[in-house]
Amino acid sequence: MKLAFCLFKYFPYGGLQRDFKAILDICLARGHQIDVYTFEWNAEPIAKINIHIIKKTKLTNYQNYEMFSQKILKLAKQQLYDVIIGFNKMAGLDVYYAADPCFKALATNFNKTLYWLNPRYYALKKLEAAIFHPMSGTQVLALADTQINAYYKAYHTPKEKFHLLPPWLNKNRFPNNESILTRRTLREEFSLSEDDKLILFVGSGFRTKGLDRAILAIASLPKALKNNIHFFVIGHDKPDYFQKLAKKNDVQQQITFLGGRDDIPRFMFSADLLLHPAYAENTGNVLLEAIVAGVPVLTTAVCGFAPHIIKANAGVVIHEPFQQEALNQALLQVLTDEKANSIWRKNGLAYPIACNLSGMPEMAADIIEWSKQLPRQPQQKYESKFFIYPELIHKFSQQNIFQSVMQLDGEIYRNLNGRKTLAFFHKNQRYFAKLHQGIGWHEIWKNLLQLRLPIISAENEYKAIKKFEDLNLKTTPVVGFGQQGINPATKRSFLLTTALDNTISLEDLVIKREGKKLSFIFKVALIEEVARITKIMHGGGMNHRDLYLCHFLLDEQALKDHHKVVIYLIDLHRAQIRDFIPLRWLIKDLASLYYSSLNLGLSIKDYLRFIKKYTGAPLKDTLSNKYVWEEVMMKTYKLTNRSAQFEKKVEQ
Repeated sequence: MKLAFCLFKYFPYGGLQRDFKAILDICLARGHQIDVYTFEWNAEPIAKINIHIIKKTKLTNYQNYEMFSQKILKLAKQQLYDVIIGFNKMAGLDVYYAADPCFKALATNFNKTLYWLNPRYYALKKLEAAIFHPMSGTQVLALADTQINAYYKAYHTPKEKFHLLPPWLNKNRFPNNESILTRRTLREEFSLSEDDKLILFVGSGFRTKGLDRAILAIASLPKALKNNIHFFVIGHDKPDYFQKLAKKNDVQQQITFLGGRDDIPRFMFSADLLLHPAYAENTGNVLLEAIVAGVPVLTTAVCGFAPHIIKANAGVVIHEPFQQEALNQALLQVLTDEKANSIWRKNGLAYPIACNLSGMPEMAADIIEWSKQLPRQPQQKYESKFFIYPELIHKFSQQNIFQSVMQLDGEIYRNLNGRKTLAFFHKNQRYFAKLHQGIGWHEIWKNLLQLRLPIISAENEYKAIKKFEDLNLKTTPVVGFGQQGINPATKRSFLLTTALDNTISLEDLVIKREGKKLSFIFKVALIEEVARITKIMHGGGMNHRDLYLCHFLLDEQALKDHHKVVIYLIDLHRAQIRDFIPLRWLIKDLASLYYSSLNLGLSIKDYLRFIKKYTGAPLKDTLSNKYVWEEVMMKTYKLTNRSAQFEKKVEQ
């Protein structure tokens, strides 16, 4: 196969660059022809590899990234390569090695509102969307579960596109018979005694890796301990700001900046601690390098590989939200607790036996070869408010996909006020489409005069489903969403979801049994699961507004095995999302739930069981606050009267 490897910058001592080289070597060994496209190649040429240097012609980095992306996109259109592999975010890729964290997720957390008006923000988000938008055909080589979840949350990327690679270390990262001699030699080279504490900071990109946090932590140490500290900073970055910060905190004598190096193992075998308090870190291979070298690690929970520290019991992880004082105290503990250090070192050295740390380059090469068989998706402008999963995209006219969706035919379940719900089939799979054609100004004003926010598009339900999934609750899966227009009265939108077949609503479950009681164990499991879902939903800042038992769907597998209770909550189109839910909306949800259960034969004990599970507190404490539950009863009474009045009108 003819392959194109794309990387903005290559230098021999970067973690991403080492992974790039390892995968490239495997593909080369398998007989593939390889071309490399890059801005900079700061290393010796590689035999049998054609290196193409792309000249930077723009003023800013993000503009050069866009220019690079356009060149790669052109290569994709020309069909010059069987597979195009990227190690930075760009358009035109068949396979992306996801070494960087989700930019959209990071930018969302920025407090600088004006940053979203910056052209750099839109440029980087566009390059990222070219890979992770649900309609993109790029396959993703992921390095950590946390990374997959972040991209899914930001883009709703189909999880089938992700291929989780195992952690990997080069053989030279593991200690050998010469490691003890290496430690002695390096310490002599830098005039360090065995009593001196050597702390390492390794990583290019000092700000992101948290070098400022590390400097402040060292400055907080007692003077006697601080005088025995030697802090070596290894990485390719500008040190000026951090040298000033060290001087300001009177620790400039403790810190040595060594620049980028390719002899990291020498320092690992000689160190007493790896300090890595990163702000953001997709994986953090350096954490694994420290573990296997027998070096205790002090890091932050944002690092994708931080769970390995916990699993190996080889150091300390500072949990989020980060607090500098927590890092300061942990550093003091790590440097003074010799017993813990001894345990961490032994556990780290034994960890490779329990965890496979090889095979990543081979697995990546396998996926690259496999991806050749996939059809190359045409590149397009990926809009944040329009997508359809690949499994459905070919059902619709490619000339005008949006209009084709809006003209869908199927079994109509609801057609009212410009909103139609229908079921349709594609390749023996049933789906639901909710089509909003615009509700008109009359309906908008009617809702506003009743002090209610009108539902003007499918976006509200789409956001509610994403929120539900963020809370790890189950609902109907989204496979498509689109929206057009600015005018709220005429805005058109659609939401496509997979039908939840082989389920039954909790209301129908009882009615269809025709008086036959549920087993006690099964009934308790159902009540507690409904309470759990409701509690998490409310605690997560979301209220349903139509929380009736008919909207709780039970997976029918539970009818065969009462210990496997899986419940989905559907019809989220009126749901509200806030930081904090007003009490009246909690009461409305709870009253709706209570009202829908009145004729199902539940006992007082059943309701008390729900309350205990929902509140998570002893019943004595919960029931002492009578106001909430009295209001729920009153609201339920009103719903009952309203229902009775409606039934009389129907009879008349």
